[in-house]
Amino acid sequence: GSSFVIRHQRLAGAGYVFSASLPPLHASMVIKAMDYFDKDLFEKLIDNCKIAHKALEAIDTITVVGDPISPMKHIRLIDNNSEEALREICNMARENNLAITTASYTSTEIFKKEPSIRLTVNTELTEEEINSSIKSIGALVEQYISRDSSEGS
Repeated sequence: GSSFVIRHQRLAGAGYVFSASLPPLHASMVIKAMDYFDKDLFEKLIDNCKIAHKALEAIDTITVVGDPISPMKHIRLIDNNSEEALREICNMARENNLAITTASYTSTEIFKKEPSIRLTVNTELTEEEINSSIKSIGALVEQYISRDSSEGS
């Protein structure tokens, strides 16, 4: 090939020796960017994630999927975990000023995921706000379940 292409391969190809490796420039940028984050910020996020996870696990009509320290929480109904049911609960939440959504996946997903409601935790939330929001989600789920069971009767 041309010397231009060979030079490019020599400079850019080193980071791709292993298929899952990050190019060296990108890795350096990420490491440098991490220096700008406040360590307390990560600790606050982990604490908030644990609080949210524990509160979600206390609701007996749902299951929470994922690691307790993950800021993204997926919740599923124990009974009737359909996309339609979860969408309805999200709509009810929106009417109560809660921002939750159903998880979305592309049509090209190889492994189909079970439907879930996705919510995220951040550092700006207080413990009181987290518990209040999750209490509201629990009440909305209960409301949906009781309404759904009375319509099915």
